[in-house]
Amino acid sequence: MGMFGNFKTEGIEASKDSLGGFNRLPSGIYEGTIKTLFVRKLASGTYQATVIADLGDHGEYREQLYITNKEGKNYSEFNGKKRFRAGYTIVNDITLVTTGKNLYELEPEDRTFKIYDFDAKEEVPTSVPTIIECMGEEIALAITLTKEFKRKQDDSGEWVDTDETVETNKIAKVFYPKDMATVNERNSNADASFAEAWLAKYKDQVIDKTESSSKAKPTQTSNTPKKSLFK
Repeated sequence: MGMFGNFKTEGIEASKDSLGGFNRLPSGIYEGTIKTLFVRKLASGTYQATVIADLGDHGEYREQLYITNKEGKNYSEFNGKKRFRAGYTIVNDITLVTTGKNLYELEPEDRTFKIYDFDAKEEVPTSVPTIIECMGEEIALAITLTKEFKRKQDDSGEWVDTDETVETNKIAKVFYPKDMATVNERNSNADASFAEAWLAKYKDQVIDKTESSSKAKPTQTSNTPKKSLFK
């Protein structure tokens, strides 16, 4: 079984195309190539994927996505239904678009990148499992510009919102660059119409998450959320 062998699909409800919700990019759809995609296990037990893409004139884009929880599960369960975690869905769509394979079907190879080390307080060369097959492949990414409060740990170790806001980019959807179809549209032989609908709703918009944060509602609390590594 490969590194991602446990990330299979049986019994898990597929994600749906939904319009819900460096120099920062305006919200839009950007075409480019995947420079690299690597995965590492954090001290908490969570698996984190780092995506780096070359978006041409828009420069290099990078994002870290959590693809599992602390127990190493790539899905969440609610009302008896299992659904893939949002970060896992994004990464899995990237591998499907660029390689034709699900993440669990791919066997990574170790490569060395400069990654920030909290003890050294600087980027240090680190060997990490890397998805070689997607490197250099074309991709189209729907990226949102999001406004949210910065977070910090309080005296109890809980992550809480601060008074300072920050704008960040987040990948919202992945498309095949040739026809701008989503993975769901391609799998169901549906017309590629979601990209146009997404642009109509989100292009150049700022997604403001400060209104729904714990700072806006102080009476509520918020939770921060070749042998297989996933056994």
